[in-house]
Amino acid sequence: MTILVLLVLLLYRSSVTSVSATSPVDLTFARADAASPVTLTPTPHTSPDLRSIWNITSSCLTTIFACSWVSVHPDIPPMGQNWRRNALRRLEYMVWTILTPEMVILWAARQWFGARDIANTDYGSDIKWTRTHGHFLQMGGFMLYNGKEPRGVVCHARFKYLLETNRIAFPEVTEDEILDRSKSDGLGKTLAAGQTAWFILQCIVRKSQGLGITELELATLAFAALNIFMYIFWWDKPFDVRIPIPVQLLETQPQRVFLPYYLIGYEPASSTLTLPLDATISHNIEIVSFQTPEKSTPASSTNIAIQSVWRLLQVISRRLHSLKENASQIQEFEEYYEHLHDDIPLAGEFERPMYIDYTKLMKLPPYYARMTNMKDERLINLFIAVIAMVFGGIHCGGWFFHFPSTAELWIWRSCSLLIAGIPICYIAVEALWKTKEYTGYGLRYNITQHLYNSLNFFFSYVCVPLYILARVVLVVEVFIAMRDMSPDVYVDINWITFLPHV
Repeated sequence: MTILVLLVLLLYRSSVTSVSATSPVDLTFARADAASPVTLTPTPHTSPDLRSIWNITSSCLTTIFACSWVSVHPDIPPMGQNWRRNALRRLEYMVWTILTPEMVILWAARQWFGARDIANTDYGSDIKWTRTHGHFLQMGGFMLYNGKEPRGVVCHARFKYLLETNRIAFPEVTEDEILDRSKSDGLGKTLAAGQTAWFILQCIVRKSQGLGITELELATLAFAALNIFMYIFWWDKPFDVRIPIPVQLLETQPQRVFLPYYLIGYEPASSTLTLPLDATISHNIEIVSFQTPEKSTPASSTNIAIQSVWRLLQVISRRLHSLKENASQIQEFEEYYEHLHDDIPLAGEFERPMYIDYTKLMKLPPYYARMTNMKDERLINLFIAVIAMVFGGIHCGGWFFHFPSTAELWIWRSCSLLIAGIPICYIAVEALWKTKEYTGYGLRYNITQHLYNSLNFFFSYVCVPLYILARVVLVVEVFIAMRDMSPDVYVDINWITFLPHV
């Protein structure tokens, strides 16, 4: 599927390029070795040395598609989910990759560390598990069955428990059998990675020859640079697998495991919610409540718009926060799982449930990744903060770019500085958290705790919404800035077009 999409884009782009090649364009730009500006009036014979707005846009959008659609490896969806839900789920991943690629890399890095830990675990089998097995397990690749009845998805902790208690046999599945379920192969990944590498090379060569690049190309360059890490972390992960491998219980007595609801990301809306004990909890439920005042006062359209945008940013911020916290929550429940017993007290039938039957969990929560220890967690968080600074720093490379207006120039500079600077605030939060471990108790600890709480609140509710707003502004600006571009942007480089790309 990946190869087919890239080939269609290649053929369509080639057909449009051949038509636009005969369209004359007047170009006037300054050469460093010329006393006066040089004017180019291309003919059909010289037009291949020039590129149109469509050439620029299509190459950028193709690279962004490879970064945000092809490179993202989703987990296995719930069984029976229709194609519309699957498409919407992929679209959601694509949107988050465009808005906050650092968070998607955070997810990929966590899964890589989790897959490595799973692969290094000794299960007492002749089959040596690889990182592909680790990825497949933590993406929901094994479903426990009691006969023909599904008994829930198998996480790593549950997998070890079932093996140690001899309730299941070790799955005799090889790496090739898992990769056979993948919808992508090495050729598709190579094509997408090749397109990304070609685009990065094109931008480097253009700058080395003194030719300009557009704001859209600069933003795409930032995506392409971060996309390299996404490919590295997910190279061994199966792509777009839909059906898990069944693992049969060796005993007929069903196993029921009850977990506190907050450990699987489930939060009932009220204390009077009725939930049967055999209910299926398949995903996180996010509750967003708005208080309505008793007396409403007329509000201007400007205030309503500002409030709507702010609420939207808060919702996005909460979604990103849940993405970051899912791994730690699942890590808690995996540790909790290993100490469970059958004599756990349950809530009454019509009361708020204290525990959820985990054996009815048909899929893992979104953005799930098994973390090994807090040392790896902090290492990944600091790595992502540096990646975010690099992402903003690449946008700062357009500091002296040509913009249609001075206001747009300063908007670009401000948003780029926000994207590059906000990760520093996160590093400070992590540093304060680490400092608390060595302060002991007393006045110094209280001061550190107060500073940590204040800075963490500022980062979560001020910096994150500002970061999202800055990203949205830059995404809009890269397109509207193309209405007035520098003339040397249209000049093409002959030899680089002969390299394989879409």
